[in-house]
Amino acid sequence: WIRCLAAAPDGGILVAATAQLGVCRPGPDGATHFESWLPRLPARLQPPGPVWSVVWHNDAAWFAGSTFVARFRGNDVQVWDFPVPTRATLASVDGRLLLRRNGDALYHWDGRGFARLSTEADLVAPTFAAFAGGDAGGILALTERGHGFRLQGNRLERWQPPVAAEVAQRGLRAML
Repeated sequence: WIRCLAAAPDGGILVAATAQLGVCRPGPDGATHFESWLPRLPARLQPPGPVWSVVWHNDAAWFAGSTFVARFRGNDVQVWDFPVPTRATLASVDGRLLLRRNGDALYHWDGRGFARLSTEADLVAPTFAAFAGGDAGGILALTERGHGFRLQGNRLERWQPPVAAEVAQRGLRAML
């Protein structure tokens, strides 16, 4: 299963899938070819299990699996491990990289690793959450259950979006 796609600046399409990750690019014949990056992962991640999410952030491709986040920058690959397997989602919003691990926490990339921002159950328990840039440099989050949050710096506060009741009743599955 393909779990997530993201655009790379060179025109490639980054692919996160079940037990697979890599990039699709046009080949010399014009047909699209998939290049697996699995061989670039450490042996302990072979096979990687579900790779849930991918984003392009700060000149690198970032992939989130159930127990790891991997950053591919040129020929360099770095991996950060998480001990408990769970669905993980990356978001690159307004220059910040966020990692939401279901049932665990919301993290942000601090330049060296992933720092925990919040374990707020209404944000980390739902299966799906969408993130978008807000006013004054903040980041807005909305879960499939209609819970809204505003992240300003490293401070998370509840936010009541106008669509909260509708989303709580009907759900939210995707956001562009």
